[in-house]
Amino acid sequence: LLGTTSPNQFLIWDFYLFGTTVVAGGSDATLTPYQAAVALFDANNPASIGMGTPFHFSGQSGGVGSITGNGSLACAAAPDGSSVIVNISNAGNPQQLGRFVNAGNVRCMRLAPDNRYLYIGCYDSNWKIVDLRDSTSPSLVSSNSVDSTVGAVSFCGGAAIVAEGKSILAYDVSDPSQPRLLRSYTTPWFASDVQVSGSSLYVANSTAGLTILKLTDIDPPEVFITTPTLSPICTNTYGILDLGGSADDDLGLVPGSVTRVTWSNSRGGGGDASGTTSWFAGGVVLQPGTNILT
Repeated sequence: LLGTTSPNQFLIWDFYLFGTTVVAGGSDATLTPYQAAVALFDANNPASIGMGTPFHFSGQSGGVGSITGNGSLACAAAPDGSSVIVNISNAGNPQQLGRFVNAGNVRCMRLAPDNRYLYIGCYDSNWKIVDLRDSTSPSLVSSNSVDSTVGAVSFCGGAAIVAEGKSILAYDVSDPSQPRLLRSYTTPWFASDVQVSGSSLYVANSTAGLTILKLTDIDPPEVFITTPTLSPICTNTYGILDLGGSADDDLGLVPGSVTRVTWSNSRGGGGDASGTTSWFAGGVVLQPGTNILT
């Protein structure tokens, strides 16, 4: 044990790390009744953890059950069903920036890596995306129904990974106003948390323990012909031409890699091109009439 805080001072229900600062949501235990609050703890010296002045949710007893953030921006779930945006750049004097009123019965929250969108998971089979571009006036982008309580949200590239009930759902959120379900996975028991590392999903499954899921590349690569022309139609009077272009496999949830490029002619002939992401096939023989090269 390196250090601990006094439960007589502040009860911590959830937290995240900002360097060596612990940004905690919970209850101020020095007040009667306990009051919902956000507090910052300096854990640079674990043997002597210092607590800054708490930010209180005025008139709201109980505690902050979920908190998330990146850098100096913290988002906390208040007892009244709102999500409060707090500037924590000054650890001794956190300040409220804005408030999203209709967060609902919040189970979890996660701020996207770009600090633009707040993801809120609710007990009532629902998850929301909130736009924080103007943090003083957060706005709802989409409200999305699922079958059960949303236990956690994580991110994998441009996808949101949602743990709900006995399922893990992967959504394309490139258009946050219309999340698109990409894949779904069944888990042995109710998923209470999910974390992403590379192409693996680590799922907390309560009494079923830890479940690890592997994301696989199921999206085909793209191949582009740029030589001799970008046009889909090319006129040739020599009976032979050189093909060249590019290829990539960065589509979908899990990027893959291009290992081989082949070409074929509808009139006969074909073979391997040299190269992969940049490829070339020289001396392709054409037959009189229309030749379709792929």
